[in-house]
Amino acid sequence: MKKMVSRSIVVITIFVIIALYSSTSLSQDESRKSVAMESSGFPAFIRSLPKAVPTTPLPPPPPNVVNKVRSWLLQGDPSGQVLFVESDIETTMPYHKHADQWGIVIDGKMDMIIDEQTKTYNRGDTYSISTGTLHKVRIYPGTRLVEFFADQERWKPGPVSK
Repeated sequence: MKKMVSRSIVVITIFVIIALYSSTSLSQDESRKSVAMESSGFPAFIRSLPKAVPTTPLPPPPPNVVNKVRSWLLQGDPSGQVLFVESDIETTMPYHKHADQWGIVIDGKMDMIIDEQTKTYNRGDTYSISTGTLHKVRIYPGTRLVEFFADQERWKPGPVSK
């Protein structure tokens, strides 16, 4: 029962975020005009979540990336994790793999590279990655994503944003 309630909370959270952005987001043309974000596009209650820290070692980000790509973690123990991501710049996450992942592009666009084939996802598109699939991701300025990870230890909570 506890697992079912926890999973329900995560699913409800995702639907609330999707509904919030589908009713209040700018049109795609207006969104493209304002590529650089002056402040976070996610509501304050999302920005008050702990920052997401990867549990697998990654190379340190170059100085131009620090504070320009932000992510917040919602821990859905034991059912998984929800990650909220936004980027002011174009950046690439190197090839990696993990347990199942599902996501939606809230704003902007991203490229998913699997087996040297690139697929572009735009605002409103969803994507799913099966356990163990080696993939690389490129996100563009102004992109916001909500991602659900089946692995409850894919990310660890970092400091809480202020």
